[in-house]
Amino acid sequence: MTDTKRKEKAANEAANMNTVESIVADIDPVDKAVNGFSLREELKNLDLVSVTLQKRTLAKKYSLTAKDIVDCWKDIKTQNSEEADDIKKTPEKILIESLSSKDPSEPWPEEVEIGELIKETANTLKVFIVFKNDAQAYACALWVIASWFVDYISFSPYLIISAPMKQCGKSQLLRCLSNLSRRPLLSGSLSASVLFRVIEMARPTVFIDEVDTFLKNDPELIGIINAGIEKDGAKVYRNEKTAAGAFIPTPFDCFSFKALSGISAKNISETITDRSIVIELQRKDKAEEKKKLREVPADYWTDLKRKILRAVMQYGEAVEKSTPAIPKNLSDRDGDKWASLFAIADLAKDQRTGAYFRQVAKELRFKDEGAISASYELLSDIRDILEKDYSGKAEARIPTGDLITKLIEDENLTWGTWNRGRPLSPKQLANRLKEFGIKPKKWKEYGQDFRGYVVLDFQDAFNRYLEEKEGEEASKTLSS
Repeated sequence: MTDTKRKEKAANEAANMNTVESIVADIDPVDKAVNGFSLREELKNLDLVSVTLQKRTLAKKYSLTAKDIVDCWKDIKTQNSEEADDIKKTPEKILIESLSSKDPSEPWPEEVEIGELIKETANTLKVFIVFKNDAQAYACALWVIASWFVDYISFSPYLIISAPMKQCGKSQLLRCLSNLSRRPLLSGSLSASVLFRVIEMARPTVFIDEVDTFLKNDPELIGIINAGIEKDGAKVYRNEKTAAGAFIPTPFDCFSFKALSGISAKNISETITDRSIVIELQRKDKAEEKKKLREVPADYWTDLKRKILRAVMQYGEAVEKSTPAIPKNLSDRDGDKWASLFAIADLAKDQRTGAYFRQVAKELRFKDEGAISASYELLSDIRDILEKDYSGKAEARIPTGDLITKLIEDENLTWGTWNRGRPLSPKQLANRLKEFGIKPKKWKEYGQDFRGYVVLDFQDAFNRYLEEKEGEEASKTLSS
């Protein structure tokens, strides 16, 4: 290569180098460094003294001036300060932090097994509460565990803690459950407007005590509670004032887990009771000793809550995707409110756990005997008679007189004195059965005229209106 060619090559390389350097120079060096996050990451944790000491070293590292480093640090600190002010000024953040103050900051370090977690939770509750049976204890345990899965489920069954009088442990159970739940909001009274706003902002687990003193006379609050069981439909609308002074219809979310406690709380609102798992407590006798909440330290509940948090991390997505089997003899409403609990119980290693809770669901079904209509009771009693005397005889006919005779001859039934001290009349029988689409028919037999009913005509009403008869009751213990 001649000297001339060497000089031309060197000149071309120098020209190319100058071109690259000029392109780089066109990019703001501070922006380039900050956009790469490296400078920002180094500066964000430094105080003013540290920046002053390190500014020259950093300036050399990032090809900036010392002033650029200081200006960038000030910008980062200003932004962080503004973000901190925003957090302080946001009511939602304040509320969530307040409600979450009792929630664990870290989950249990090891994986947990759902069946064992349910047992441990039930046994913890039994330290403080005299339950009528283990079905109640396990139902409460599964319910409070489910409250942590609220983001993964579609239905949030309510819990009603009821007792005939004071000193039966209602408030103590409510507080035990609040100590184990996610974001507990415990109150002795809540207005409707407060309830839907606090749920919209933070979705807490709501605990309302002494509902017998105020809830019955507050139809708006009852309506808010009723609306909040199903995630897809748990909205109420209220006119809210905008900054410009106009009012616009605004939706508020009401979906959350809720527990209500009070004397005869089961009878305060049929619509709420219908959406609830009802726990009926009784006063303990002198031989039954239970701990008081004041006797245990504040961190007594921490490890168990950490285990529940771990369970949510392990099983949340599985619960969300689950479509648990619902027993046929549960009503649609009972099936809805237990479905989420079944989904969690079915994840236990012991397959008997899911089956056990399906029996618990049957055993804890609330039956308000005073609310059962006479027509329903009559239909149920007739089913018993037909199953006993006309099994397999769908085409059989039973005269009205014979049917009434069978109804009044059983002293355990009320039909012998139902008509103001006299037996149920044929007209009263016909009017009651007419509600179910069952009408008497006429026929001739052995030259005589008869009026009565065909056994087959009852079957549709039995299927539509009567529950299937009970099978085995729930086992006394989950481990049995």
